[in-house]
Amino acid sequence: MLKENIRFSPKTHIEIQLVDITEYPIHYHDCLEIIFVMEGSVIIKDGYYVSTIKKGDLWYVGCGDLHSITKTNDSNILLIMHVDLNHFESIFPGIKSAFFASITKNSNESIESAFEKAKEQIIDIGINLLKNKLDRVENTTIHLIQNLVSNFQYFELNGNKFVNEINHKNNYIMTERISRIVGYIYDNYDRKLTLGEISQKEHLNVYYLSHIIKEATKISFQELLNLIRVKNSERMLLGTNKKISEIALDCGFSAKRYYINCFKKWYYTDPDTYRRIHLPKAGLESNKKKMLSFNNEESHKIFLKCLQEQGIKVEYNKNIKDELICIDLKNKGEKYVNPLKNDVKISNDAFLTSEGVQNIIQNMKRDFSLIKTGIDIECLTIGQDSATFVTVARSINYLIQAEIKPSFIIKKPSNSVLSLIDKFIRFYANRFRSNVSQIGFKILEIDKRFVAKNEDWQRKITKRVKKVTSETPDIEIIKIFSEPVEFANCLYDSYLLASFAVDEMLNPKNWDVELDCVAMDPVKHDGNIFEGGSGIFTWNGIPKPWYYAYLMLSKINGNIFEQGEDYLVVGNETQLFILSYNLGGYVPTVLRNIRNHKELSDIIESTHMDRTHKFNIRNLMGEYRITRQTINKDTCLFLRWKDLGFSEYLTEEEEKIISRSCWTNATIKKITIEGDYELISRKEVFEVESIVIEKLL
Repeated sequence: MLKENIRFSPKTHIEIQLVDITEYPIHYHDCLEIIFVMEGSVIIKDGYYVSTIKKGDLWYVGCGDLHSITKTNDSNILLIMHVDLNHFESIFPGIKSAFFASITKNSNESIESAFEKAKEQIIDIGINLLKNKLDRVENTTIHLIQNLVSNFQYFELNGNKFVNEINHKNNYIMTERISRIVGYIYDNYDRKLTLGEISQKEHLNVYYLSHIIKEATKISFQELLNLIRVKNSERMLLGTNKKISEIALDCGFSAKRYYINCFKKWYYTDPDTYRRIHLPKAGLESNKKKMLSFNNEESHKIFLKCLQEQGIKVEYNKNIKDELICIDLKNKGEKYVNPLKNDVKISNDAFLTSEGVQNIIQNMKRDFSLIKTGIDIECLTIGQDSATFVTVARSINYLIQAEIKPSFIIKKPSNSVLSLIDKFIRFYANRFRSNVSQIGFKILEIDKRFVAKNEDWQRKITKRVKKVTSETPDIEIIKIFSEPVEFANCLYDSYLLASFAVDEMLNPKNWDVELDCVAMDPVKHDGNIFEGGSGIFTWNGIPKPWYYAYLMLSKINGNIFEQGEDYLVVGNETQLFILSYNLGGYVPTVLRNIRNHKELSDIIESTHMDRTHKFNIRNLMGEYRITRQTINKDTCLFLRWKDLGFSEYLTEEEEKIISRSCWTNATIKKITIEGDYELISRKEVFEVESIVIEKLL
C-alpha cells in the first residue's frame, strides 16, 4: 500500500511526528509534508531525484508525490509535519497542486531569510502544540503556507532538479497563472491536452503562453506535461500490476515508446528497470521507522533539547501578553463615532495636476469618505508667478469639482502672507469666480500667546476675500499649542507608525509628533521613492503601511461592544469589527532617537514581545464570513528597500515589485456558528490586525 492516510486534528488541521528513521519506504500522502532535520542527516528520494539533507534543512513534499527517507551513517531526529491542504484551499486557491522548491543552502539573502522564517514558524507550531495553544497553531500554519507560496513557489530547472530562483518573486500574476496551468494539467494529464486549449482558457495568444511557461519553468509546455505524466505514472508502476503499455495510455501518452523515452529523461532508467529496483522498497508494510508521539513527555524533552542545541531560544514565549475579552452581542454600547478625519494635507511638491495625484485623491475620497484637504499656503511662494498660480488654481478647481473642499493652511500669519492671499484670490476669481467662496483657510494656533492676534488675522483675511467675492470665507483656527516634531523619514516608510496612528485615533494622547494624515510625499528630485516624507503614499502612488491602518479605521461602523487600551470591538446588525494592535510599550517620543536605517532595522529586529487578544463572542447564530487583515513586516516598504540593500536608485521593475509586495496579509473563510465563538489575535510589536465578521444572508 503506497498511500499513507494521515489523521488530522480537527482543530489545527496538521499532524506532527518526531521520528528516528531507519527506513521510511516509498509512499505518498494527499497532503503537504514538511521534513525538518533536527539532528543528523537522511537521504530523501523524492520522485526522480535523490538528495541528502542535513541538520537544519527543510524539505517539502507535495500532494501525491512518491518519496522515501533512508538513514545515513548518522543517527537522526526528524520533525515531520503534515498539513491538510483541503482545509486551507479556501484561503489559498490551487494550493493542492502547488510545487514548492526545497532548499538546503542558498546564497540569496531573500530566500535564505524566508527559509529561516519557515523554520521559525514550524518551531513555533511545535512549541504551541506543547502548550495546547491550538488557535495560535492554526494562525501560524496559515502564515507558514503564505511564506511557502510567496517564497518557494518560484523555481527553475537546474540539471534535472527544480531549485529556487528570485527573478519572478512577487510577480503574482505570473505565479497565479502558472499555478492555474499546472493545476489544470494535473486534472487533465491523462488525455490529449494541447497548449491551444489552455491558451483559450487563459485568454492568451498560444505563442505568448508558450513563452510564459518557458520563462517561468525553464522547460516547454510539452516537457512540463510529460513530466507531470511520468510523475503520476510512478504510482502505477509501484502500486499496480499494470503493463507498461497500459500505464503509458492511462497517463496520456500516445505510445509506449514515447512514454519510455520521457521516463528515461527524468528517471535515468526505463520503467521496467525502475519497477524491478524499487518495488521491493515500496509500501508501508516494510516500515522500519521509529516514531515518537509528539504528545508524550519524552518527545517534549527531545524536541526542546534539539532546539537548545541549535541555539534556538523558546523563552520569548514568556513575553506573550494574553487578554481574554468577552463580547455579548446582546449588550450594545454607545454609538461609535469614527475619529478618522475626513481631511488630509497635500504637500507642496505633490500639489500637482497630474493624473496620478488625482487618482490618489479619488481613491482617498472613496476609501476614507474624504471631504476636505489642507494645502500649505507656502505652495504659493514656490515661484510667486502666474505659472505657479495657474498650477495651484487648476488643482483647487479639480478638488472643488470632485466635491472636496480645499483649505489653505497658515502656520505663521504675516503681512506678506496676507498680501499673497489677496493676490491669489484675485487671480483665481478671474478664472473660476463661481468657486472662490469654497476655498477655506486654517490658521494653526501653536502658541497661546497669539490667540488674540490670530483672531485679528481671521478678520483681516475675511476682509480681503469679501472684497473679491462679497462672501464670508470659511476660516478655522486650529488649536495645536505645540509644533509637531517630525520623525526620521525612513520611519514613515515602515510599518511601525501604523500602530501609533491607530492608537492616536482610538486613544488620543496628543503626542507632539507628526501623525497627521498627509496625502503624498513631496517629489524626490533624485527619483527615489523612499524617504520622501510623512505621506501615506509615496510620491509615485505606492501606499504605505499606515494607509492601510487608516483604511481599516474607515470601515468601522456601529455600536461599541468593548474597548481597551489596544483594541476596539464595534458592531451593527450584520457586521462585527475588531481592531487590535501591539505597541509593545513604545511611545512615539522614543522613536525620535531613530535617525538612520540601521537604528530602524535594529529596533525592528529586537522586538519580539507578542500581544494576544482572545475574543470570546457570544450569541452568534448562522453563517458568517470572517476577513482578517494584518499590517506587519510583510507590509513594510522600508524592509522591502532593505532587501534591495537600500539602493539609491530603483529600476522601474523594482518599483513595480515593491508596489505589489506591500499589501496587507489577508485571509477569508466562511463558517457556521451556533452560540459562542472564540477568535485569537496574536501580534508581534507594532503589528495591527483587523477582523471583520459579516453575517451572510
